[in-house]
Amino acid sequence: MMNASILLLILCYCCCSSIVSSEEQVCTTPGSCEDTDTIIPPEKLPNGMQQALDDVERYELHEMHESLKEIAAEINENVGITTVMQRHVERLLIQDQYPNTNNDEDETQEEKYATFGSLLDISTAFSVSWGGSTEFGGKVSWIGSMFWRKDIIDFEKKKEKSQHGICRTDLTNDYDKENKKSCIHGITIDNYVSVRPTPDKKHEHMELAASWEILGDKGTWRTGKIMDLKFGNQKFDTIVANGMIAGSDYELQDMDLLLEKVVSLLKPGGVLFLIGTEPSKRVEGPNNIYNEIMDVINSVKKLWGESPIHNMPATWTIRTLDRLGVNVFSSTLFPAKAAYEDMAQTVGDAIEWIEEEADDGGDEMWAGIKGQYVEMLEELLETGEAVAGRGPVYGGEDQYIIASKLPLDGEKKDDKSPLIIPTVYEPKAKAKKKAQS
Repeated sequence: MMNASILLLILCYCCCSSIVSSEEQVCTTPGSCEDTDTIIPPEKLPNGMQQALDDVERYELHEMHESLKEIAAEINENVGITTVMQRHVERLLIQDQYPNTNNDEDETQEEKYATFGSLLDISTAFSVSWGGSTEFGGKVSWIGSMFWRKDIIDFEKKKEKSQHGICRTDLTNDYDKENKKSCIHGITIDNYVSVRPTPDKKHEHMELAASWEILGDKGTWRTGKIMDLKFGNQKFDTIVANGMIAGSDYELQDMDLLLEKVVSLLKPGGVLFLIGTEPSKRVEGPNNIYNEIMDVINSVKKLWGESPIHNMPATWTIRTLDRLGVNVFSSTLFPAKAAYEDMAQTVGDAIEWIEEEADDGGDEMWAGIKGQYVEMLEELLETGEAVAGRGPVYGGEDQYIIASKLPLDGEKKDDKSPLIIPTVYEPKAKAKKKAQS
């Protein structure tokens, strides 16, 4: 089945007709690039990038606070799926680093911080979902918030005149206050390496990183496919990989090698979060418009020689990680809903690609075929407006987060534990309300 991860593939052809060498980096401080002695000073960033960075407006602390509160406000039913997924990753990290604090009745639970440590942040050209953005829900802002999380929480305490700006470590109730106001997770980060699929996408994200003031000695930026990048002896405490096993960067038979490469970049005891997309399933009734749109897009891409989307299911990913000696400790599905705006963006980008990039060689027959595809997509979008005009609809796509951990040196993999079957995520507030009723 098709899914919306083809969207960014279309964008890449529309906006970035070529990708620089996989060795391109932006390293603004000595020692931040492990596999090259070439350091690019800030004044020599490519394509006038330095001027763009100089012109970026930096966030004030109160603006960072408001941005983070959007991530924390999961109790709001209107929050986007990728915001919910970010918050879920934070919970899992805290649970991993504080495994013995899981008693909601214990009011003495301390406010503690967990850390991502050194982070490898991977977003591929196919990391997209209906309900979020192309980078795991604005991942640059999310990462930026972790560098400033302590300051933001202190700001929250002063603003609210309360000591409850940070969540307790029990996590069985993610809203630690009686009025159900969501708390902020105590998460920090030391430094990061960001891998982006195209130069344009990397430069766009560097500007956002500059607005959060995390561009200098806190991070290294690289472009390309993860299998082609060299990291020398560098390894990471945490890896967040989005879209890596949900696209067509590599042939199907090489997907296990891709996971093997990523696992090799973990430190002993390091944690890997894989964000992927289940193969889309058909749904009954008008909501199936999602699959119909993606069928047409996939058809035209195949006709012009593009590779299919793989979308490896969570069960395959879990089995492969188990074979690689990694302990999977959580697997969760997140149903994604499609808004009309999402459909319009996808169809618009597809039409632009068809009209500008799909070469017809001047042949009238091919030009006619292109015109028919454009007409079909426009008609489907009209149907999509009628279906999703009143609000997002579930169109058969599920995102997933799989969390796994590399055993420490000298530890053996836990071979006695059964493989974790993915479960569907349900907000704790809703689950509690359902149980009470």
